[in-house]
Amino acid sequence: MEGWYGQFTALAERNKARTEASEGWTAMITKETFCAALGQIMEQREIDEKVGAALESVGDGHFVFGCKNRYLTALLLVLKEAVNDQYDYIDWWLYDASPDYKVWTDDGTKEWCLKEPGALYDFIVAGT
Repeated sequence: MEGWYGQFTALAERNKARTEASEGWTAMITKETFCAALGQIMEQREIDEKVGAALESVGDGHFVFGCKNRYLTALLLVLKEAVNDQYDYIDWWLYDASPDYKVWTDDGTKEWCLKEPGALYDFIVAGT
């Protein structure tokens, strides 16, 4: 990858490897800040959808506002690294988890409801 995005991604991968190698890892972001950031992302998504719908109503064709948002991409990279989200639960939560927000063990014997950002934070940080 080229440019700042490639450099940032490479740095994130190096830090991830260091984090995985260290014992006693702790989150680098508070639960409150994590929840506030996810709340702001969800609010912005609603605004982007409204703007996109307004633009589509005056244009001919399909229009999606807010896609390829580099600020959002950067924020998600930081959040992912801050809580050591190795399995992309944050992306799943934002884009695919609705409406039930549930995850299960492979054998289906244990279930977690991650509807609230705080529950997602606890789930990721605990390494469950």
